[in-house]
Amino acid sequence: MRHLSHIIIVQFIIISILVKLIQNQTTPGTAEIKPPAAQVTDPERPSGPTTKKKSRGFLEFRKISNIAEAILIRPKEYIIVHQNLSFEKAFLACTHIYKGNLAVLNDKNIIEILAQALSETNRKYDTLWTAGKIDRLGLGYQGDDQWVWKIYNFTRRLNITGQKNASFALGEKNCLGFGRFDHEEPQFRLSDCKAPRPYICERPQGSGNTENSTSLNWINLGTRSYKLYYDKVNYEVGRTRCFSHDTDADLAVIPDYNTAEQLVEYLLMGRPSFENVWIGGKRRKGHFFFEPEDLALSDTTDSKTGYPPWVNGKVPKKFGCLMLDRHESHIVAFEPAECNSERAILCYKKRYNVTFVDIIFEDFGYRLYLEKLPWEEARSTCNIYKQYSAKLAEINVEQQVRQLLYVMGGNYSYVQHIWLGGLYENGKWIWNSTGNVVEDSLMHWVKNSSFDYNAEYQNTCLNMDRENLVTALHYGTVCDFEQHFVCLFPADELKRLQKDRPEENEGFLPNV
Repeated sequence: MRHLSHIIIVQFIIISILVKLIQNQTTPGTAEIKPPAAQVTDPERPSGPTTKKKSRGFLEFRKISNIAEAILIRPKEYIIVHQNLSFEKAFLACTHIYKGNLAVLNDKNIIEILAQALSETNRKYDTLWTAGKIDRLGLGYQGDDQWVWKIYNFTRRLNITGQKNASFALGEKNCLGFGRFDHEEPQFRLSDCKAPRPYICERPQGSGNTENSTSLNWINLGTRSYKLYYDKVNYEVGRTRCFSHDTDADLAVIPDYNTAEQLVEYLLMGRPSFENVWIGGKRRKGHFFFEPEDLALSDTTDSKTGYPPWVNGKVPKKFGCLMLDRHESHIVAFEPAECNSERAILCYKKRYNVTFVDIIFEDFGYRLYLEKLPWEEARSTCNIYKQYSAKLAEINVEQQVRQLLYVMGGNYSYVQHIWLGGLYENGKWIWNSTGNVVEDSLMHWVKNSSFDYNAEYQNTCLNMDRENLVTALHYGTVCDFEQHFVCLFPADELKRLQKDRPEENEGFLPNV
């Protein structure tokens, strides 16, 4: 096997990059595709400047939906999707929704055009998923960790050192993101595969997808939303088909009789109307279960609630998969049927009201609030949890800068600005909780060469901005501005809060 020309020495904090430029570049689709020449970097350290490319002129975008737009780079169409998904979900979305696959960016011309596209689109993007993923070779440590970089049939070896004893771990960065720096210079970035991000799909020119539904919008009933589709498929394909219509969707869970009764009315509204449709129930372990939520159903109907709505009050067959059936006189019923039979589908998705995200590292825990508040209200919200040693986020050690960057954009969220617990008083920045002076060496202050007291005197509350995933910016701004904010906890105290108040954990996302 021919040795590959790229060797990347990666450390978790400092990564040096050696990438050989593509030789004898050819037009896409006319010859063998060669490896990418864009930079590959770790989000812990920004890369240096490069020579500016000559502009190609403005690109033409085609709107596909409210969250997706496409550009044509013959013979393919590249779809930029403004929807935050994990790597695996993005892979499935490209396959089932956009009828293609995650983009394989191994052509220099395509890489540069997509970087230009990110600079010209009206949306703000940081890092987007591509098809690249790292897999570990073998088990355990054998000297330096040995990995491979895979983009379909293109493989590049990596030699990774230092991760075993890294003092600051942000999870395994095994998937390849794509972004830009210096306006439109392309850049590949290693990223945690579980982190929700936008993504880039590719598909042959002229491909597309149509939605075969009875209604444009979802039907909101309680904490769930429902939608009927004419797709005639078996039960298992029905689950995949729901996902293809919406990445949060599955075959329907119907938790009570009232919901079932209302949904039956929608069966009548279809043109043509539905006699029955697949829902998300299947027989296993002696019971029918709504599989998406692992909700068990009794084999007999409760005489008071009418649920589950079995015909004649008990389950007629103890095998198969469940349909929502409209019997004579519009009687509501769950009806078992052979799972391989083909029927229309009723999809659903849960309606979440996530207000915060918890992220816990070894020493510190962070609660990122997704609502925006003025500085004083943000401080008061954190002080509600004073018994858990909470306070509006501060930076007292260097690792907290990197952790806050991760909280803002490297994990399960995308936030551009957050309040910190600093105030400008008597000519210096102090931390409000202690009165201690903010340590300048830990901060990434924005230099202001045109300071004007009359314009700046109100900028007395400390804000953290970010230039990208790896570069923090700190400066004062008007305290009445409404911004996201982060409460800082000792790690064990945030875990205790989660245990003491489980009712709040609807907004909780997995710990790092």
